[in-house]
Amino acid sequence: MKTLFELRSILSLMLLSIAGVSAVSGCGPGSSPTPSTEQSLKVSGKEELKKRLTSVGESGNGGSGLAGMREAIEALKASDAVLADQLIKDFEQLEQAEDAEQIKALAQQMAAKL
Repeated sequence: MKTLFELRSILSLMLLSIAGVSAVSGCGPGSSPTPSTEQSLKVSGKEELKKRLTSVGESGNGGSGLAGMREAIEALKASDAVLADQLIKDFEQLEQAEDAEQIKALAQQMAAKL
């Protein structure tokens, strides 16, 4: 039989092994970062922008629901500068709107342009 000292040594090694595996496997601060809210709300392409505007047009909720849209509209300048300029002006009004009905109307008008 193994002595008490040997059993303690084996148990200590097992605990150290478990702790080492946990640290290497991504538990804790060394793990890869999750995307921020703003990154996850990035809008890309006309179709995605239209979907988001349609959603805002149905709900009437602006605020954080508009995150990433300005960048998507500005990206349209490469393919359709006139449309992008119109949408930027509309988007500025949308950002300022406080009434849910006004938000709905503006978002629906913008989506229709896409």
